[in-house]
Amino acid sequence: MKEFKLPEKWILKLSTFEISKTVSENGYYKCGTLHWSDNGHYCNCYIDCNKNYSANFNSSYIEITFEQFKQYVLKEKVEVEDYSFIISMLDKLEIC
Repeated sequence: MKEFKLPEKWILKLSTFEISKTVSENGYYKCGTLHWSDNGHYCNCYIDCNKNYSANFNSSYIEITFEQFKQYVLKEKVEVEDYSFIISMLDKLEIC
């Protein structure tokens, strides 16, 4: 598996309340407030590596996932689930 490298020009879609809240709490925007729709749901817009946000996707940027944003931009430790016990259990049962 190829290791992920954060693109120099990345963009993140703010499509859920959780994503928007994380971005906002970490001050990852230059100025103003993030836009909410009248019904309280976050409008689908984007924030880029320069802390600019826009309603439109900028095709000169590479879109990253929320998990990649947390790991590579916010430098949060990502916990990897260990399923190795399943392999040993299958070996004992002689299934694989």
